[in-house]
Amino acid sequence: MALKEKRVGLTFPAALVIVTALTYGIPVLLGWFGFYGDDWIYVYNNRLAGPGSFADFVRWDRPYSAWIYSLTGAVFGEAVLPYHLLILLQRIVAALFFYWTLRIVFPTAVRTVQGAALIFALYPGFKQQPVAVQFILHFASMDFSLISMWLMMTLLNDASGGENRARRSLAIVLTAFSAALAAFGLFSCEYFTGWEFVRPFLIWAYLSSGPDFQSFPKRVRTLFRVWGPYLLAAAAFLYWRVFIFSFQTYRPKLLIELGESPLSGVKTLAARIFSDLSVVTVESYRTAFKQPAAPERRWAFYLVLLLAAVFLTLLFASATENDPEDGRTQKTDGTSAMILTGIAALIAAGIPFWATLLPIETRFPWDRSTIPFSFGAALLIAGSIRAAFRPSAAPLALAAVCALSIGAHTVNAFIYRDETLKLNDYFWQLAWRAPALQPGTTLISADIPLDRTSDNDLTPIVNWQYAPELRGTAYAYKYFDLHLRYDDFFASSSPGSPIEHTYRSHTFRGATDQVLALTYKAGGCLWTLTEREREFPGLDPDLAALIPISSNERIELNASAPALPPAAIGPEPARSYCYTFQRLRSAEQADNLEAARRLAAQLENDPELRPGDPFDYIPAVLAFAAIGNETQARRAAEFVLTHDGNRAFLCGQLTRTAYSGEVPGTREAVSSAIGCVPESGGNEVQSPQ
Repeated sequence: MALKEKRVGLTFPAALVIVTALTYGIPVLLGWFGFYGDDWIYVYNNRLAGPGSFADFVRWDRPYSAWIYSLTGAVFGEAVLPYHLLILLQRIVAALFFYWTLRIVFPTAVRTVQGAALIFALYPGFKQQPVAVQFILHFASMDFSLISMWLMMTLLNDASGGENRARRSLAIVLTAFSAALAAFGLFSCEYFTGWEFVRPFLIWAYLSSGPDFQSFPKRVRTLFRVWGPYLLAAAAFLYWRVFIFSFQTYRPKLLIELGESPLSGVKTLAARIFSDLSVVTVESYRTAFKQPAAPERRWAFYLVLLLAAVFLTLLFASATENDPEDGRTQKTDGTSAMILTGIAALIAAGIPFWATLLPIETRFPWDRSTIPFSFGAALLIAGSIRAAFRPSAAPLALAAVCALSIGAHTVNAFIYRDETLKLNDYFWQLAWRAPALQPGTTLISADIPLDRTSDNDLTPIVNWQYAPELRGTAYAYKYFDLHLRYDDFFASSSPGSPIEHTYRSHTFRGATDQVLALTYKAGGCLWTLTEREREFPGLDPDLAALIPISSNERIELNASAPALPPAAIGPEPARSYCYTFQRLRSAEQADNLEAARRLAAQLENDPELRPGDPFDYIPAVLAFAAIGNETQARRAAEFVLTHDGNRAFLCGQLTRTAYSGEVPGTREAVSSAIGCVPESGGNEVQSPQ
């Protein structure tokens, strides 16, 4: 780097690394994070077909991105921690090169550049840092772009001082390398395409803020000379993306609308620009004021805010503005140029998203769209603080913005921690209930309680759990979110109709008579649904309609090697009530009265073994009734009926559930005691499915 660190020495780059590492790294080291979203698909593809399969796997959306997943798949395999450490390193690299680039462009604005670097590193709009496998590609592309920008500005800075004139050949080689690096990042991931159009603003800001060593026409020539190789790289990518790849994934909806109705297209674009720029600036920071929902977590949140505010205030106060590091006399302090460059960077970042009309939000999953805007937001906010606040107050303002961002990421870490725990609970309960599943089974649910995972993401977990030996590209099992799949596969189909689904390079074949329906509420127990559960309260209408084709016969209870969730799900949780619940449900399915007797005895001897939701105690009522313990059965029923909405379902279960050899009359007595109305045709019981 051409510029020497003066006054602050190496303290700020070190501080930048430390703050970034602590903000994102502490939850990682605590083991809070696992795999989320598309992470599962990428890791499982590596397991199924090996690192060499990614070329086919990513062919449909980013055909030149396979390199990073092949590399990490070969090195990291299925381990969780390395992916999180890698994306943290990528984040740190991005922050450092962003800082070093700005130090060249704005050499007198030491404190402001420091603030911009930390704002960039801690930007609160993008909250998917924990989705480590999927976004290592995006951060790699970001790093390539920023390293290329730094190298471009370093070469320009050296050339302006006359130091490198004798090394013109080296400069040409380095420029070619820098442009190639930018192109490689663009072809790998299109997210940062707009950043290529920020380069001329950086170049012009550098040329305009220094001594008047060039006339205006010469500055223009210098700008295009320096920017030219990068403009060619961007043009090559855009030509490929538009005319060769032909928008196979995201269609240029805005361009189509502009062609069909120019006035309407312009109105749409103007509205989107105003709305989205508000989202990535105002709204992103407004959400930073959100506190953890759980009271016991708020003390940690406030402590983090306090420590961050104190440290950052001291850090920013230690830097002094208007202290050129290279001894050059500056025409301006660069504030206006920084603000204008920030605005330009915000607009440039939006180009790919506005052309395709992709959403830009602060909520999952579209908060991912905000990350390219972090460049412009950092410059705009830092420059505006410098313009609006006195030098004595500026450190406090910068510290407040950065501390709020750290607080936002702390809250986000809690959210992803909870997601990890819910995913762990869900699949361990499934393992307890279903030691094995018949191949070809489609699991369906309409109330997936996971906020960071879709059905395409859950399918790999199910296959990993129930077919750990599976290799190739054909799934043995499928998981469907009924809200997404009902119309395509179930609305007009009959039992036995084929289910064929392809996602990327993976395929599945099943049938509508090979279905197991599930329902689950976080904090409660996982239910399998069959005809016996037709009165299940609050059930989604589409899921209720499919209960007749759902069968517990898809579950194999006598597996020689019971299925276990993937190691990345986490260790088996404490065997609380829901473990007993699943064993009771298995006992019902197997018509195993002795198992029911043992489990009922455990419940009777341990009064603390109770569900969080009284509804989940219904299998206990049935077990107590089956063994003839009317007193405990009635107590259990009364507990269930502490929520009156449970009555109809409990009554239906008492009517239709029976164990061979059960003590006769107990179910009927309990049913009568709680006011159940006999079904039409009497109280004839049915054998369990």
